[in-house]
Amino acid sequence: MSGQTVYVQFRYCPLCQLNHKQGKKHVYSKRHKEMVVGAVTKLLKKISEAKEFLKKPSVKDITWDQADQKFWCYICQEDVSKHRPNLTTFGNCVIELGGLLEHIAGVTTWKTPPSF
Repeated sequence: MSGQTVYVQFRYCPLCQLNHKQGKKHVYSKRHKEMVVGAVTKLLKKISEAKEFLKKPSVKDITWDQADQKFWCYICQEDVSKHRPNLTTFGNCVIELGGLLEHIAGVTTWKTPPSF
């Protein structure tokens, strides 16, 4: 023994919301795998919900009570507007799930692959 103390850096997993010192082993843990499956399931559910609205789009009044709803994007790790306000074309209105579709289709969302 050389008498030196080795300190292990803590890492933060934003998906699990957990500080750990397991290094790369954390991504293989049971809890992390369950969180990844849950996140992907939620994301696919949001995408399928939005795809249904492509068949029959809905436009609401700007005073709609859910107009400022947000959703958590697990890929970008940020809050994104779920509905898209349209303040110029046909008056003040909100395109239901327009923000979600715009965000998912955006280049910046898929620029870097998710690091689950």
